[in-house]
Amino acid sequence: MLLKLLTFSLLTLLSVRTLYFYQLKEYRFDRLYDFFRFDKGLRTVFSLPFIISYLVFGLNLVINSSLLFLVGLISLGIHCALSFNKYGFLRPSLTIKALTILILQLFLILYGLFYLNLSATITVLLAPLGLFGLVLIYTPVTKLLKELTIYKAQQKLKKHSNLIIIGITGSYGKSSVKEYLAQVLSFNEKFQVLKTPKNINTDIGVAKVILNSLLPTHRVMIVEMGAYKIGEISNIVKMMPLDFAVITAMAHQHLSLFGSLENIQTAKSEIAQGLKPDGKLYLNVDSKGVYEILNNFNGSQVVTYGTSPKATLQVYNPVEDCTKNQISFSLNQEAFQATTLPMHNAYNLAPVIDIAIKLGLSLADIKMALLNLKPSDNSFKLLKTAKYTIVDDSYNSNLEGFKSAVAFTKSMPAPQKVLITMGMIELGTLSESMHRDIASNCDFYDLVILTKQELKPYFEPYIKPEKLVMVESPDEIIEALQQKLVDGSLILVENRLNPKVFNYLKNS
Repeated sequence: MLLKLLTFSLLTLLSVRTLYFYQLKEYRFDRLYDFFRFDKGLRTVFSLPFIISYLVFGLNLVINSSLLFLVGLISLGIHCALSFNKYGFLRPSLTIKALTILILQLFLILYGLFYLNLSATITVLLAPLGLFGLVLIYTPVTKLLKELTIYKAQQKLKKHSNLIIIGITGSYGKSSVKEYLAQVLSFNEKFQVLKTPKNINTDIGVAKVILNSLLPTHRVMIVEMGAYKIGEISNIVKMMPLDFAVITAMAHQHLSLFGSLENIQTAKSEIAQGLKPDGKLYLNVDSKGVYEILNNFNGSQVVTYGTSPKATLQVYNPVEDCTKNQISFSLNQEAFQATTLPMHNAYNLAPVIDIAIKLGLSLADIKMALLNLKPSDNSFKLLKTAKYTIVDDSYNSNLEGFKSAVAFTKSMPAPQKVLITMGMIELGTLSESMHRDIASNCDFYDLVILTKQELKPYFEPYIKPEKLVMVESPDEIIEALQQKLVDGSLILVENRLNPKVFNYLKNS
């Protein structure tokens, strides 16, 4: 009985951790497959003790030895302990879906161990397959519930015929444009604004926001739209007629899922399908991928922005002032200042300003709103602690944004400059070339801390050995920081960092 309880406990920990990865990749098998192929998925999920344990359990099916089973169980326990030490306690958010799958999984394990009289060995071997099966079975249920939710959202929107709807998509920059636009439009209380929160940008996410948050008093709704494949933005715009649409950029973000830049262009361009006949489509022509699709759209509906002299909204002379946390720029000869960094946000603000003008806001109110911008959780931020200055670019790492953040830190004075990064994900076969491109620009850093083993070969040719540190577990990262950081260090955090490490930096 004691051995069965121990088996159940370990399988519970293993199931919780595995479900975390399913949820992290949105229960999408294409993203999981990509995670195992190109990122550190195999190494993260399958440690050497884990592999040994399942080999031992497989052997025990033939030999049927209690001692051999105990060896397998100990190996599985070591795997759980090493994982907890290296990555912390990885657990899914307790959504209804995750709770349902987890409860059913634990029921199946208990049923196998205590009621069906299956051997503990068979239960252990079948547990991962059981969890996979539950996720697989849940997929058509999820799809049915999603279609019902989207239909209900469509019906609710029909009752809000005067609602102004603004859609925003792009490989990067869409969250920034959404947040800035919501703040500017809300500044003088002329508009009651509803925006999709945080990183919610899928069809089902948008539908739930409409059902749960849209009120009769809302005059504007700003919708961020994301995609991993062709057709997903189309599903969103079918829900709603758009008064304005913005494509912020085209890049190789999620390239391994899309397959090609052309597919990314096709997917992002789907936002135009939702435009009303008199709607306006904003295109950032500084982004090469956007410029290439320009001819696909009706010229009367298109408003271009960027530094190009041909742009409808031309951005001039963006300058950043880190002491004031501000940028200044001109847009079609009109001067603006905004409380945000870095200076590439001047391009993100171009469609924001023009949409606000078209909706009737005065130039004076817009300028005042820009001086009172507040950074969102999902945007580039400059954080000052007692000892350090942290450049937080941890939300969404892509090649262009990474380069911009590196250039930003290069221009700032500091006694020590530090880069902490896990690199960029879902780049497929371009991962090596893009990471080498980044690494070749990072030789000025006094310290580069890599938190993913796969990155090391890409950075080694460009960073001196004494400046390059490879650590993955939160405790090891903190230990390296304690040993090597100096007071006044400027630290760029690029892509996600374990919360334990981030909290250490922010409280230093």
